[in-house]
Amino acid sequence: MAGRFRNTEKFFSISVSSRLAATDSGRPAHEQPHLCHLAVRVSKLERDQLARLVDDAGPCGYGLYRQLAGKGFECMVCAPSLIPKKPGERVKTDRRDAVKLVRSLRAGLSAVYVPSVEDEAFRDLSRAWVNAKDDMKRARQLLKAFLLSHGVRYSGRADWGTAHRRWISAFVFDSAWQQLAFDEYRRAIEDRIAQCSRLEAALREAVVNWRFSPAVLGLQAMVK
Repeated sequence: MAGRFRNTEKFFSISVSSRLAATDSGRPAHEQPHLCHLAVRVSKLERDQLARLVDDAGPCGYGLYRQLAGKGFECMVCAPSLIPKKPGERVKTDRRDAVKLVRSLRAGLSAVYVPSVEDEAFRDLSRAWVNAKDDMKRARQLLKAFLLSHGVRYSGRADWGTAHRRWISAFVFDSAWQQLAFDEYRRAIEDRIAQCSRLEAALREAVVNWRFSPAVLGLQAMVK
């Protein structure tokens, strides 16, 4: 499939540390200049040559992709799971990954969707709310485990309901130190509940002006 590209095309792979790691031949580059040096190098290509740049998706986000695209380069982001890997290959380095990226790109590697800045911002807000919910669940588990370790069990039906919260707020340990620990566990839960409420309110306000608002409202109607 590599034959479908013109010989005048140049393929570049960028490591997470923003250094040039491989060129069109798929061999490691001798030098590793900074991203701005790469931009200069690509801009010096002949007019009949086309530069294709690829970066693998990772924890550093899409800043590198947007910077390259903003300079007018043809750039794509690919999923690491789509890059072929030899059995037993465990050593991972930026340079080795970059070489595999270029070779995979020449063989027809497909790109992943890059969200817009607005979509990514809304996703960040949504993830913050999900993380807060997970933290609240974890805080409740810690309190429940603390009580269980001291033989304290709630005899009611629904955990974390109104009656359960009233029972927790009224419980008192004989030891001042244990009571202090108990109060901190309770306070952590209260903080997480308040955090979830703030983030949920922010999401409800933000979704009104989001471009996918109709889809969100439709999904909410289906759930209800």
